[in-house]
Amino acid sequence: MNGQPCFGQEGTNRAEDSLRKVLKTDLHDTSRVNTLSQLARLLADQGRYEEVSGLIKEAARYAEKSGSGAAKRRVLQLEGTL
Repeated sequence: MNGQPCFGQEGTNRAEDSLRKVLKTDLHDTSRVNTLSQLARLLADQGRYEEVSGLIKEAARYAEKSGSGAAKRRVLQLEGTL
């Protein structure tokens, strides 16, 4: 090994960076829930469960605020699978 991340890790880091960048923009609440959910799944795959917990809570707040049944279901599914 040469100390460089393997291709999979590099791709994961790029995906995380991209999702975090999207979260810094002005998103509709349901879009924010979807993006937070994607980021939570990505971090869960890396075993970063403390961060995942916070993301799920944040997604739940936005889902409730949006009033969208689909957004609320997405958060419940996320909680159930992670």
